[in-house]
Amino acid sequence: MDKRSLSSFLLVAVMFSCSPLNGQPSRTPDKEETALITPGDEQFAGEPAHSLEANLVLRSLLDTGKGEVGTSVIELEDGGFLVAGYDYSGSENISNWDALVMRISPDGDLVWSRSSGQKGADYAWVVREAQKGNFVIVGTQESDTGDSDGYMQSFDADGNENWLRTYGGGENEILWAAEPIPEGGFLLAGQTASEGAGGLDFYVVRTDVDGHEIWSHAFGTSVTDRAFGIGLNPDGGALIAGFTGEFEGSMDFLFLRIDKDGNELWRRVIAGDRFDVAHDVLSLADGGFVISGYSSSFSPGDHDGFLMRLTPEGRMLWMQTYGSQADDRVLHVDQMDDGGFALIGYSNWDLAIWRVDSGGELIWSYRDEGNSQDVGKDIIVANNGNIVAVGGNKSENPPFDDMILVILSERNTP
Repeated sequence: MDKRSLSSFLLVAVMFSCSPLNGQPSRTPDKEETALITPGDEQFAGEPAHSLEANLVLRSLLDTGKGEVGTSVIELEDGGFLVAGYDYSGSENISNWDALVMRISPDGDLVWSRSSGQKGADYAWVVREAQKGNFVIVGTQESDTGDSDGYMQSFDADGNENWLRTYGGGENEILWAAEPIPEGGFLLAGQTASEGAGGLDFYVVRTDVDGHEIWSHAFGTSVTDRAFGIGLNPDGGALIAGFTGEFEGSMDFLFLRIDKDGNELWRRVIAGDRFDVAHDVLSLADGGFVISGYSSSFSPGDHDGFLMRLTPEGRMLWMQTYGSQADDRVLHVDQMDDGGFALIGYSNWDLAIWRVDSGGELIWSYRDEGNSQDVGKDIIVANNGNIVAVGGNKSENPPFDDMILVILSERNTP
């Protein structure tokens, strides 16, 4: 694949993960559905069901002068944060975009940043803690042959590289998700065009602690299948979540359960009549899962964000949607100390955070209003109970983004 084709492929991938899909035709499902879904009551911002509200603790824009988007965040022992993402290198040309890691102080100040600066386009979609005080970022990078490979890079607390491993075949791969495995190593998930049933397929990789591949598997159908989220199971297996379908037609939720060796145990397709994407998975103490993402099949607007509760066997217990008549998307989720959840995404191109209870009922919502394409990308609940979110803000220093960090606490309503 030549560089022009690769740039188009990566641009579609980036746009699809955070941009609206307007004017698409609806359809009646024409395949056997492994589950039927009844959407929960629509939850609109501004309809709180509890007596808590958000309190803004910190809002910080971090600008290295290149244009940055934060895609993933973890908390450090000192109360600061590591944020992964990508920067534009001062250019709108996608072939110049670089993977980025930032260390942020507890007060929201930039401690250091490291940009890959490699030839070709590369992105960091995930940051995770590794062993012995090290960390890894996971994403995609342009290879020497002009296609893209998934990669994982290890670095120390000062951002110095330990090693870099790539994963994939002769075509394009993207790794969107990564989780550390308790016995050591990582489980990675994304998409591959190099193997599988055709088109793009779920791509799952198991590595050792040094990033060496132990096994990899492709799962999918003859259409497009993309995996965005991983939920680990106590038995060493995992639930992989994403979608199956076509950009020109429709897309359905796809959930894949695998064992510790990557063998498929079951899969579930939950079909609507438009565009439905499962974007993140959170494993729960009872062996079940919550899934976040966005849907147009079960929303009155363009898209609404959702939270879905699944049993350990993949059966849906409930689904709640969040949004307005505009475009609303939930990308990631984390669990609060009280058993509820914090969700991150965007509402009509404003960074948005939704706080819900353990049944998905809306408690409050926060919207960082701007005048351009601002997005929330990742969210965590810090050790002190605060909600920490990162994303990209284009409203305040156009034409490029600044990485935005938002920290919220909760207080009782007057």
